[in-house]
Amino acid sequence: MRLILLTPLLAILAGCGEAEPPPHLGVPGGNADRGEAQIARYGCAACHRIPGFGASGRVGPPLDDFAVRGYIGGVLPNQPQNLVAWIVDPPAHAPGTAMPNLGVSREEARDMAAYLYTLGRREAKVFPPPHTLPADPEAGEAERARAEAWLNGYGWAKDRPGVARIPVDRAMDILESRGWDGITPALPSE
Repeated sequence: MRLILLTPLLAILAGCGEAEPPPHLGVPGGNADRGEAQIARYGCAACHRIPGFGASGRVGPPLDDFAVRGYIGGVLPNQPQNLVAWIVDPPAHAPGTAMPNLGVSREEARDMAAYLYTLGRREAKVFPPPHTLPADPEAGEAERARAEAWLNGYGWAKDRPGVARIPVDRAMDILESRGWDGITPALPSE
C-alpha cells in the first residue's frame, strides 16, 4: 500500500529535476540537441566558455548562464528572435563586434539558440525586455534614425502642453552648469 502511494509522489519529484524552460525561452523550430552539435561544429568553445565543451575560450563572454542574460552582445534584448538574428549575422547588429559572421543558416541558428537557452534556464525567472528586432532591417535603421533625431532635436512634448524637449547634450550642459539639485527629470514623450 505504501508503495502504491509513494509511486505518484516519486514520479512528481523526478520531474522536478529538469524544469521546462520558461515560455519566453522557447525557440520556434529550434532543437537543443541539434544546436549543441552545431555549436561543436562551428567551434564556438574556441572563443566562449560553454559547459560540457572541452575548450574554454576567453575571447567572448562565457555562455554558461545564457538564459539569464539581459542582452545579447551588449546590444540586443535577450529574446529568441534576437538571438537567432545575432547568430546569423552579429556584425549586422553590432558593427565592430569581435563576433564574426560564421555563415550560420537561420535553421542552424534556431537550433543553436534552443541549446543556449538550456544554459542557466533554471534561474531564468524574469522575462527579457519587450523589444524585438524589426523583421525588415531597413525598418530598424529608420527606427534608429528616428530615435537619434528625437534625442538630438528640439520639439514639443505631445502629452505635456507647453513643455519642450531639447537635445540631450544641451540638457546635460545646462544641468552641469546649474547643478543637479532639485531637478526632476520628465519621462520621454513624443
